Amino acid sequence: TVAVFGCGTIGLFTILVARAMGASTIIGVDPSKTNLKIAEELGVDATLKVSSDPTKTPGPAPDHEIAEKIRKQCFGEGVDVAFEMSGSNQALNTAIASTRAGGDIILFGLSSGDYILTNFQDIILHGKSMHSVVGRKVFQTWYIASNLLMSRGHSLQDKIYDVILNKGKDTVFPFKDFDKTQFEKAIELIKQKTKQIKALNIIMINKKKGFYINNYFTERPEYFTIHTKIRDDMFLVCSMPFENEKGWSKLENNTNRIYL
Repeated sequence: TVAVFGCGTIGLFTILVARAMGASTIIGVDPSKTNLKIAEELGVDATLKVSSDPTKTPGPAPDHEIAEKIRKQCFGEGVDVAFEMSGSNQALNTAIASTRAGGDIILFGLSSGDYILTNFQDIILHGKSMHSVVGRKVFQTWYIASNLLMSRGHSLQDKIYDVILNKGKDTVFPFKDFDKTQFEKAIELIKQKTKQIKALNIIMINKKKGFYINNYFTERPEYFTIHTKIRDDMFLVCSMPFENEKGWSKLENNTNRIYL
């Protein structure tokens, strides 16, 4: 049994992978109705909306109502694994409170800074384990991901495109329609209007040379090489430092599509 706290893009992928790996019950938790609707389309067994006040920053204390609802759906014990994918201190403590004795909490959403554990005794007395994510179990993770993406025993590939990428509507653009100057102005406007977006990756796909990603919020260019071809429009990729900091001049003349 699994609970995913934070149903943004990475949380949605977590739901797909958890189901494909055999999770019997998946619960999605998020303050956004839109994110929860997408999670439902991906096949979660239940969704729980977190009450939020946009004028206030939630404290670190867990949401006991959410935790109790999750425990009730899991024989009164809690989930086997809780994924903290939101970066919220409150979500972290709610995830801990929602996990059964001997269960696991995956820390993915947490960023830099200080976080408060409001009930450390709960972790010690009930043998709960907290795991960081480094993404560097090379070969093991690549083989698992590759097998998942190439397998036709589930609908993971179709749901990535149909649901998460919304069948390409407003997420996939022909490169010939892309105007770099106008786009960068739009990105600056987004950065000025909101502080909630941590990162926005622009991915330009070139089937021969690989993937170019420029993170407009950290200005960290990376070049992604194709690792495994899944089908004509889907690849499993691995990253490496981008040799050309400007990047655009190298790929913009022969890049096929842009993913946002």
